[in-house]
Amino acid sequence: MDTDIIVLNLTELQLLSRRGGRISPDQKLTVERIRQETPASILAHFDGMLARGRKGVVEVRHGVCSGCYLRLPTSLLTGSVGELLTCETCGAYLAYVHEESHAGLATASV
Repeated sequence: MDTDIIVLNLTELQLLSRRGGRISPDQKLTVERIRQETPASILAHFDGMLARGRKGVVEVRHGVCSGCYLRLPTSLLTGSVGELLTCETCGAYLAYVHEESHAGLATASV
């Protein structure tokens, strides 16, 4: 399974799990589907994070983990394309956010 799909599925699972029991029947089916499609070792780590009251998946913006707010090592930012990575500090799975250049905005407002 593609790591991007795994991260998207875990993100959706995380959002639905934060609702507690207040999810629709369709959402319950989505949870079941994601749990069936996700490898057991990944799901075990993810569930462990949630059980400790932490996020299982966090965004990475500008090289910073949004789970612990620490800058990630360059090796995690530049290499390992296609790998499912975790933050070395907080342990959450990393979801890289596509960052657009804002250089055009700075010159447009001058």
